[in-house]
Amino acid sequence: MSTTRSGATFSPFVMLPIENPTFNLAESIEDALEQMNYEDDASLISPPPDPDATLFWKSDTPALLHRGPFLLSAASNLNTKHSGQNARVHGKRAKKQAAKAKAEGLGHHPPRPRIIKTHVINSAAIETKLEAQSLPRDSSGYIARGKRLGEGIYFKSLEILLSEGYKLIEWDGVAGRPLTCSEGRVFAVLVGQPQKSEYAESCKLAYEAIMQEGRSAQFSDKEIHHCRGDFPAVNVGVTMGFGATYPTNLSSAAHSDMIQRLLKNPDIIRMANFADGAFNLWAPKLHQHFRNHLDPLFKDLTYLQQIFSKSIFPSAAFNFGGNVFTKAHRDCMNSAIGWCAIHALGSYNPKHSGHLVLPDLKLVIEFPPGALIFIPSATLTHANLPVAEGESRVSFTQYCGGGLLRYVANGYRMETQLRKENFEEYMRMCDLKRTRWMEDIRLYSFLRDFDFPFDDQALAEL
Repeated sequence: MSTTRSGATFSPFVMLPIENPTFNLAESIEDALEQMNYEDDASLISPPPDPDATLFWKSDTPALLHRGPFLLSAASNLNTKHSGQNARVHGKRAKKQAAKAKAEGLGHHPPRPRIIKTHVINSAAIETKLEAQSLPRDSSGYIARGKRLGEGIYFKSLEILLSEGYKLIEWDGVAGRPLTCSEGRVFAVLVGQPQKSEYAESCKLAYEAIMQEGRSAQFSDKEIHHCRGDFPAVNVGVTMGFGATYPTNLSSAAHSDMIQRLLKNPDIIRMANFADGAFNLWAPKLHQHFRNHLDPLFKDLTYLQQIFSKSIFPSAAFNFGGNVFTKAHRDCMNSAIGWCAIHALGSYNPKHSGHLVLPDLKLVIEFPPGALIFIPSATLTHANLPVAEGESRVSFTQYCGGGLLRYVANGYRMETQLRKENFEEYMRMCDLKRTRWMEDIRLYSFLRDFDFPFDDQALAEL
């Protein structure tokens, strides 16, 4: 018998060599490191989707899983418990990562250097002449101004747009391409999608689920004909509607079962998780800005329900019908500075149809099925082209209402209520209106900002 340093005894053993010509230790280690370096959607941005993680209209919802200092890695297990020295090591590591994230403004999980290099630094930017400070926000800076000239019209074909001087942006729907304003800040992103067959399959299954639910549902005339177009659309999540005095959960008794099925669909959850992580990758300061407002909101107002536990976006829209194409419009009640995550799904030829149209920039962008694009949907006019006969397209979007952010900033009060209850604070908030928009624009990153978490030596070692 042999003895350990603690005095425990154990029987000696002999390791027997096992020949396995197909096993290669070096390749196995490389594969493991590749997985750790966020090369798929789950590890790139979010933990693997959990079909049971979606919350749906429960009054006893636990605190947000998203609330921690950083998301769990793909290899993590929510039920794993550490003890003794391991617990101390993991605790110190978590605090160190959280402190670094806060100090560097990198959001809830500092993106790893390899991912920043691959998806951001090496990306091909689309430079525009947009002046971000001139985007049409209201006096508060939280939402956008109302309808402008040119909104409400349809764009029928790519050929017509090109004849009118629009610039065509060809895109494979995979590689990330940021759009930069005249100042050089990233104000929108063609995010793309992970180069994994599993993610592509999830997009296909999500499309089929949305199509199936759309075929079975009975939509009202209001749900079919609206300011965005003429197709069935259902919004879910948390809203602060015009004139509302407090936030509420969007609900539809006629579609409650359908909504619950879609929100619990693991493929849709996977897409939602990917969008959240991509948001944090491309706009870490803006993502953190959302967290600073929305995390306390969901913690303190427990009746509000987070529709996706691992996505910061509090609201989403499912657009049904198989031929989803929108009029030129802006979603003025969304956060003026915030991004809307648009997922295109379906079966169509992106070279010929389904393009994203940005009239303010005179751009028409190929938008392949399965791809994700971020735009400031409240302030930037957008539309898309119809698909051809025999083709099909639906979409899934995530967004945040600007009223929610303003409600939190006012101490969970409307502005009129704040004025009555705390006039000094009301005057301070009014004073901030003068500079809020310019301060918010600084939440958009320059591409050069992504160099600072690591030096050239670190990049050379990737």
